Amino acid sequence: MNFKSIDKSLRLSLAIVISTCATNIFTQPAKAEYWQPHECFTDFDANYNPVDVCMDGYNIGIFWNDGSYVNGYCTSRSDYNVDYYGLSKRDAISWVDYYC
Repeated sequence: MNFKSIDKSLRLSLAIVISTCATNIFTQPAKAEYWQPHECFTDFDANYNPVDVCMDGYNIGIFWNDGSYVNGYCTSRSDYNVDYYGLSKRDAISWVDYYC
C-alpha cells in the first residue's frame, strides 16, 4: 500500500465520519421522552414490537425502538398531516387514524 492510497482512504473515512456527525447534530430525533409521562403508554405493533404512543388530546406521537416514528395531529379530517420515518405514509396515517 502506498502513501496515495492511504491518503485517499483516510479522506474517505473522514468524510463518512463528518457526514454521520452532521446528520446526528442537525437531525432532531423524535422520541417519547419529550412527552409528559402521563401522556404516553406502551402498545405493540402487528409484529409484537413495543410501541410508545403519546397523545395530549390534539398531538400524537408513536415511537418504535428502532428509531421509526410518527408525529402528527388528531383532527376530524381523515387526511392527517403527519411526519414519519421508518414506515410508509399509508402505515403512518393508519396508526394516527387508529389512535385518534
